[in-house]
Amino acid sequence: MRIGIVGGGHTGIVYAGYLAHTNNEVSVFTSKPNQWSKTISIKDKPENSSYTANLHWIGNDYKEFAKQADLILMTIPAYALAMFAKNIAPYIGDKHTFILSPGTSGREYLCNDLLQHGAKVAGLQRVIFISRIITPGKSGELLGTKPEIVGASVGNDFAWEKTIETLFNIPVNKLPTYLPISLLSSNPILHSSRLKTMIENNDAKSFAENPLFYKAWDNTASELFINMDKELIKICQAYSNLLNTNDYSLAQYYDSTTPSELTAKISSISAFQNIKSPMLQSENKFYPDYSSRYFTEDILFGLRQIYELGLLAGLNSPNIANTISWAENRVSPKTQKLELAKLGFHTFSDIEKFYRP
Repeated sequence: MRIGIVGGGHTGIVYAGYLAHTNNEVSVFTSKPNQWSKTISIKDKPENSSYTANLHWIGNDYKEFAKQADLILMTIPAYALAMFAKNIAPYIGDKHTFILSPGTSGREYLCNDLLQHGAKVAGLQRVIFISRIITPGKSGELLGTKPEIVGASVGNDFAWEKTIETLFNIPVNKLPTYLPISLLSSNPILHSSRLKTMIENNDAKSFAENPLFYKAWDNTASELFINMDKELIKICQAYSNLLNTNDYSLAQYYDSTTPSELTAKISSISAFQNIKSPMLQSENKFYPDYSSRYFTEDILFGLRQIYELGLLAGLNSPNIANTISWAENRVSPKTQKLELAKLGFHTFSDIEKFYRP
């Protein structure tokens, strides 16, 4: 199959290596093509193996990339998606299928240029692999695979799930509407509650060492998490006819009802033990990296999506609003953010029509 990968980060390089290794013709669109090698290597931890794979094409030319691929996996951040879609739209048509991986943080609203030019779009609630770069553009490590992937079509429904199942050897749970893919993602509330309390509670404004993000999770983060989760539940109830589930609570997902239970649960997840916080090091101190995806995607797109959907449903969410305001006062003023009104969504009815075309 002729497959395109957009983005050369942790997910992009492992997708590219894995799919090329399994006899697909893989092309990579990246902003740094000179950094890439035509032959990349992957360490596959679940299979206890390593392999090399040859890529078909590497570049940053939109027209040429559209010629090289029929199925395109989008691994770029939400803030980069709209510009990519606009630039590639003149060169695509009904032969192209785009898979958003992940498809969270309001990405579905940013695909209008693709849909208008006849392409088909679907999104996944999570990335398929747990991945990391070893050497940019040259090697990566596949650390784990999800037992199941959940996804949905954007706009009109179409058959895409069997293709993903075959390519990645993973079962796909295809949902009838897209809203659960983005609205029920845990990262916007999970990451923002830890970031806000960790940074606010540090009077020195810098850290002597980079804090472990999950292992050092505390009750103040859990309290904010639970308060925002309660607001999310009310928003989900307003959109219940589009969600096809009654399992709205993220705290319930972690089997927790109190801050202490949530702290014990999150801080003990084995896969999270060594994950550090998004920090920049200067000399012997660490400072919050306000350009990291935890801010620019999870808050300015993901959390804003939750908040703005609440406003369109007539709901105020003070804890979520305060967290967004806190983050927006710290990121660069030029940082993009999700604004539904600018994308043509002004009423609750607009949202309903979008998810039920």
